[in-house]
Amino acid sequence: MGEHHVTLNINEDGLVTSIGNNKYETCVICGKLTDVLVSTHIDYRYGYVEGSGQCCRDCYNGKNNKEENYIKEVMKNRTTLITISAEDILNTPNDSDLGAKVRQMYWSTRDEKRQNKWVCSLCGEDTSRVDYDYLIGFDHLSCHLIKENEKNLE
Repeated sequence: MGEHHVTLNINEDGLVTSIGNNKYETCVICGKLTDVLVSTHIDYRYGYVEGSGQCCRDCYNGKNNKEENYIKEVMKNRTTLITISAEDILNTPNDSDLGAKVRQMYWSTRDEKRQNKWVCSLCGEDTSRVDYDYLIGFDHLSCHLIKENEKNLE
């Protein structure tokens, strides 16, 4: 059997910053190094936002910004995806026109008519910022559970 060595990367304070080739994640909002190793599975991370990336504790908890909804707005913008067809890309004469097309598609997804469908039919509240795991269609899962529980009590 051969010998195995593990590299420890140590900072100027004498603290271990990474083990082996592992490095720490960078916050997707402020750009600072987090205390989360790149090799850590996302299910075991604090401050990980699916579709966007790792946040430091301060940004995730909203401490780095005065606005209460800052993180929600940033994450909404980072996780909103726009699909553009290959045909549109190939048939657009230059990058400037393509950029204009993409920007136009973005603004068209934010119009009032599109936003109105993200309303719970049971309570009437906005569901556009609710994780899809907690929705049934456009309705809150909790509203359906309450409704089902009320049926069972009758």
